[in-house]
Amino acid sequence: MITAAAARAGRDPAAVTIAVYVRANLADEETVAMESLRAAAGQYAMMPHYRRQLESIGLGDLAGSAARAAGSGDASAVPEALVRALCLVGEPGAARARLDEFRAAGADLPIVYPVPGRDPVSSIMGTVLAAAPSSSLEA
Repeated sequence: MITAAAARAGRDPAAVTIAVYVRANLADEETVAMESLRAAAGQYAMMPHYRRQLESIGLGDLAGSAARAAGSGDASAVPEALVRALCLVGEPGAARARLDEFRAAGADLPIVYPVPGRDPVSSIMGTVLAAAPSSSLEA
C-alpha cells in the first residue's frame, strides 16, 4: 500500500517515514489506565477514516463494538481486546517491547501519545518516562 502510494506520488518508497501514534497510559494503575484508553479507542472507532483503517487490519468487529459503546456513552463497553491491540497499558518493559513490535511491523517512528488518567500531569509525565528507552523510573 505504501509502496504503491509512493510510486504514484513519484517518491522513493524507502524514503517514506511511517509514523504511528500509539495511545498510552503507563503511569496509572491498570484499571484507571484502561478506563481512559477505552474512551480514546472508542472515539477513534467512531470516526469513519479510523474505522476503515481498523477494518483493514482485521479489527473491524472490535471497532464496531467500540463505536457502538462510545456512541451510547458507555466507554466501559469498548472491548479490552481493541484497547490492548492499539494502545500501551501495563508494565513499562512490556510496553517498550510492544513499541518494538510496531517497529517490526513497519513503523519507522512509533510516537507515544500519553492519554491522561487520574491526575493529568502526573499520568502524562509518568507515561513519557515509562516509555522512554532508558527511563529514570528504572534507575
